[in-house]
Amino acid sequence: MKGNLPEFEVSELIRPDTVVSSPVWMIKDFAFMDDDIYVLTWEKRPEKCVLRRLNSSGNEVSHKVIDDNPLGFYTDVFKQVFLELEGSTFLIQSTTYGFNLFDVNEEVYCNSIRPTIAKTKAFFFGSTWHPERPEFAYMYGDQSSMDTLINIKDNHLYDLYYSEFRFLPFPTQCLIKRRCRETGESKYDLAAQLSGFTHSLWWKKLYSPLIQMKDSIFVADHYADSLYVFNADGKIVRSNPISFHKMKGYGNQVLFDEFTNTWYAKYFKNGITKLFPLNELGMVNADAIELSYRYIERIKLYNGKAYYLYRPFESSQNTYLYSELLPARLNYAANGN
Repeated sequence: MKGNLPEFEVSELIRPDTVVSSPVWMIKDFAFMDDDIYVLTWEKRPEKCVLRRLNSSGNEVSHKVIDDNPLGFYTDVFKQVFLELEGSTFLIQSTTYGFNLFDVNEEVYCNSIRPTIAKTKAFFFGSTWHPERPEFAYMYGDQSSMDTLINIKDNHLYDLYYSEFRFLPFPTQCLIKRRCRETGESKYDLAAQLSGFTHSLWWKKLYSPLIQMKDSIFVADHYADSLYVFNADGKIVRSNPISFHKMKGYGNQVLFDEFTNTWYAKYFKNGITKLFPLNELGMVNADAIELSYRYIERIKLYNGKAYYLYRPFESSQNTYLYSELLPARLNYAANGN
């Protein structure tokens, strides 16, 4: 006997997977360490967190209450995961049944670990970037010496920054000069800080990402509208113009997935996040990937998936960690990788 099925619509939309969820706590940040996921969770206040280690099945392995206010995770070029707090930094080391936290020297962390962005067999690649400077340099070298790879400068912001001293009252200029003679500081840096320019509406933090793809180093200079490509020894191979950073909605963020060797420009408009795949010329080479949920946070790429935090608007649901499979992962698998 044959039955009649009611009509239904087949949709190609793949819903995001819920990776980590809880009816009790929210998620503040997350990081990957091999097959495990570390999450910072909170119940009543986001500055009072618990660090949890979860295995690949989403089951909790261990947890630890964090006394200081956690700022988030940072993963260095050796794939080591650090937990940054307001007053200190810890290296997270997994053990058989949990994890240990090792206090890291702040000077070493800020001057060596954090600025190092990439590494090849011969050299490390780092940055002199500072949130309150209109220029910075990418450097390369070994433990004994460093050379400049490329200088990044926003010319308009640079001119405004170095004009602040000139427009200060004369007594203030004299005060700054006296302090500079004693400390060796730059009068222009002090003037910009004193005037509040670096915290005003006119100030924009510089962003020109450096991305390593295998043995090549790519620098997308947003202020020269150019993509520069260097080899593993820091020698320039080529350059070409780019324009992806001028598209409306670009959020000054380029994301790279090492698993598929794919990089994406992130765009955000009306709560919707889109990822535009870029080729090795820095050109958009495929249709935008629109992520399912609106107003997502902390987006990170890992193993061909986009991971992010999301909490439905005006919902009693807590903040969950979700993932979405990216097309590059499907192509990677289809090619037998």
